[in-house]
Parts: sequence; C-alpha cells; structure tokens
Amino acid sequence: MKKATIIFIVLVLICWNAPVFSQTNYIGPMIGVNLANVSVSPKPPEWDISTRTGLVAGGALLIYLGPNIGLQVEPAYMQKGSKVKIEEGNQKIEATLHANNLDIPVLLKISLGQGSAQPYLIAGPTLGFKLGDAKLVLDKAIVDGQDVTNLIPEDQKEEKLDTKSTEFGVSFGAGVMFPVGNNQLFIEGAYNLGLTNMAETDESDEIQDVNTRSIQFKVGLLFSLGG
Repeated sequence: MKKATIIFIVLVLICWNAPVFSQTNYIGPMIGVNLANVSVSPKPPEWDISTRTGLVAGGALLIYLGPNIGLQVEPAYMQKGSKVKIEEGNQKIEATLHANNLDIPVLLKISLGQGSAQPYLIAGPTLGFKLGDAKLVLDKAIVDGQDVTNLIPEDQKEEKLDTKSTEFGVSFGAGVMFPVGNNQLFIEGAYNLGLTNMAETDESDEIQDVNTRSIQFKVGLLFSLGG
C-alpha cells in the first residue's frame, strides 16, 4: 500500500509541474450517485452481493496541459459498500455494507472535437481515505418465513468491520462539457476499480479478499479561473 501511495503522489507531482497551456482553467462543485459494490474472495455460496446506491459530493479542478489534454482532479466524499443477502436453512438476512471514503482521482482528460458540446475521455489513479468505520447494518431478518427484524435488539443490528484506512485504485470513463457563459457544465460517467484488498484478515478468516467496485454518474459546474 505504501508503494501505491508513493506512485500516486509522484504522478500528481509530475502532472502538477508540467507546463500549463494558456487555455483557461476551471474549478467548481460536483455531485452525483455512486453505484457501489464489492468483490469478495472466496465468496460464501449462501451470500448474494448486489449494488448499493450512494452519494458523490465534492469538486473538480481542471488544468489544461495542451489544446485537447488536461489534468482533472476530483476530490469527493464517496458512499461505498454493497447490499448483502445471506440465506442459510430457514433463515434469511438482508443487510447493507456502509463504507464512506474521501476519494481523490487524478485523471488525464482528453477532449474530442471542437464543438460547443465537447465529449472527453478520462483515466487515472485514485487514492481513497476511509472516513469512519465500515459497518454491516441489518435491514431485515426472516426466520421460517416470518419477519423477526423488530425482535432483534438495536445493538445487535450493526457490526463494525476491520478494513484498511487507505485504498488505491484506477478510474476511467467519459463525459461531455457544455459552455455556460464563461463557465463549463459537465456530465460524466466513470468506473472505479479498487486495487487494494480492504479486508484486515488473518488465516482463520473465511473471507480473505475484499475489493471495491463502483460506477459513478456526476454533474458539475466549473467556473473560469481566467487565463
């Protein structure tokens, strides 16, 4: 993990110190949704893991390095996790894995075309920092076909999970920018692939590897910094 963090910082410094093209640069807020999931290995056969819809909220800084190429940094609060269903015998459990991050993608942005609506491609590394504890929260418990959720004490409906504090990954996607006066509105979709095993485990644990996955849809308004 330390090597991944060092690589990330070096990439940021290389891009940050690159000659800045004279085209106007931009900064502004963004918001969106995160369709989050996790991959688990080995996955218990009684588990069914599906997507959790979460919030993305942050900002974007766009620095042009050339006529059609730039560096876009998108620090954001990111709700991650997944939905989990477990079925064993006469028992069925539905739960939500809650995990919140501060994610900082540093993305190379390549613009396509010269029209007013300008499509683009993005790709680059992402560094994430855990915000609070990851938790598995019970949503529903069914025994012999009967909903017994309300019979379970509140302090037993939530379990803290041991996870690593930082996460390295890669992100890639596409979007479109539209001029709004001197500013720019963007709509963007991206896929984020977590490369860090987030599970803190030992050899006795049933699950050894947990990696995050997510599809993000974001909209933002970038204000001109002049240039």
